[in-house]
Amino acid sequence: RTMNQEKYTILAPNMSPLHFDLLEPVFRLHGYNVVLLQNNSRSAIDMGLKYVNNDACYPSIITVGQMMEAVLSGKYDTDHLALAMTQTGGCCRASNYVGFIRRALEKAGLGHIPVISLNFNGMETNEGFKLSASLLTGLVQGLVYGDLLMRCLYRTRPYEVEVGSANALKERWSRICIDSLTNGTIGDVIDCANNKKLRIWDDILIRFTMRNEYQYWRLRQIPYSQFQNLFNYQEGYNALSTQHKIKGLEYDNVLLILDNGKWNSYNFKYLLDPTVDQKKYASVLERTKKLFYVCCTRAMENLAVYYHAPTPGVLAGAKAYFGEANCVDLDSVSTE
Repeated sequence: RTMNQEKYTILAPNMSPLHFDLLEPVFRLHGYNVVLLQNNSRSAIDMGLKYVNNDACYPSIITVGQMMEAVLSGKYDTDHLALAMTQTGGCCRASNYVGFIRRALEKAGLGHIPVISLNFNGMETNEGFKLSASLLTGLVQGLVYGDLLMRCLYRTRPYEVEVGSANALKERWSRICIDSLTNGTIGDVIDCANNKKLRIWDDILIRFTMRNEYQYWRLRQIPYSQFQNLFNYQEGYNALSTQHKIKGLEYDNVLLILDNGKWNSYNFKYLLDPTVDQKKYASVLERTKKLFYVCCTRAMENLAVYYHAPTPGVLAGAKAYFGEANCVDLDSVSTE
């Protein structure tokens, strides 16, 4: 399971407020509860000196101090807490920050807290944390916005007529940028991908838009965040899954709902009913048996199989599979 599914809080130093304030909402949009630390105080420096030798560079002392002060504050559940730090892989001590933080956690008896290395050269992988393509795209866009805001602010603030007006304008445009990063439409994403040649329009999409002009126009107006929420929901935020998507996964408790629907390739009635001609439906039964096996073996502790309105043949087959004592008629169960 991933850190967003386990509801982890991820602490990160706010190394560049103009940029990082734009990135925090992007992480949250993708389900990661990232908290930017603002405790850049003398107490954080003193905390850093407790865990980092004073011959290390000053920024490393501040960074470690900020993180350890937050970890030890009692504000966060240390069993669902992670720390995040960039790692360049170069000769600068910035590559050692992750090591400094892990050493500090070990000294404090909190070595179980994971430290996420944000790097682009593959020097470390992070279990439970993944930069998906959509998340990475949003972060890059946020960095570009941050660069533009920084250049405009630093260029104009020395010449402002009204003190504070440049900062106020920056805050206004920061909100606009955040709204763009988190509430762009599906049409915006399609156009952006095409313009940046990430996914160029092809004949299939062109034919679709020509045949379904109104539907495509309506689709373009939907906020992209709604599509992302739907995707996240389907990829693990809900307790339901299709039978094909659970291969290789395991769960403590599994409720298996059998329904033939309009399938031609699978039929659970044929599987359970012993009166069905096994030879006539041999290929369907073979596929159904394999799928049924996959579903049943996902449960590590408890398995419940539900079949709506079973025929006498299906009920007889179920008793043969699971034993008569394990077959329950839910309509006969009292709810009192």
